[in-house]
Amino acid sequence: IFSYRLKENFKISKAQHGDEFPVTQEEMISFFNDGVVIIEEFLKRKSSHFPKKNTELVGIEVKLNYNLPRDMKFNGYMDVVLHNTKTGRIKIIDIKTATHGWNKYMKADKNKTNQLLLYKKFFSKERDIPIDKIEVDVRETPKCLSQLIHPFVF
Repeated sequence: IFSYRLKENFKISKAQHGDEFPVTQEEMISFFNDGVVIIEEFLKRKSSHFPKKNTELVGIEVKLNYNLPRDMKFNGYMDVVLHNTKTGRIKIIDIKTATHGWNKYMKADKNKTNQLLLYKKFFSKERDIPIDKIEVDVRETPKCLSQLIHPFVF
C-alpha cells in the first residue's frame, strides 16, 4: 500500500508542478528505500528505541518551527521524540543514513552534531521544557542497505 500510494502521489505532484517539482524519481526511490530500512531497523531494536515501561511516543517527524531574530525561522523535523513518564525526560532520536556508515570524522563534524543541539534548544523553548530534561541520541542506518534489501521501482 505504501509503495503504491507513494507512486501515485509522486505522479500527481509531478503532473501539478511539472519541471518545478523539487524531487526527482531517483530521489523518491532513495527516500522510500531509506524509509523502509529505517522502519525495519527500528522494529528490530524497538525495545532499545522504545522501552515499553514508562515511555510514551511524543511523535515521529515532529516539526520544529522556531522564530529567530530578524524575521528568520528555524524549520526542522525530529525523527523520533520520546517521553519518559517516570522521570519526565525527553529523548530526541535522530536517524542518520550514510552510504558507508558514519566514520569518526563524520561523528565529530560539528555541522552534523549541531543540528541536534538546535533541535534540543528550540524544542525546549517551544514546549517550555527545561533543557536539562532533554537528551539527544543519534542512530545510524547505512544507506547502502536500503538499496540492497528493498529495490523500489516506478
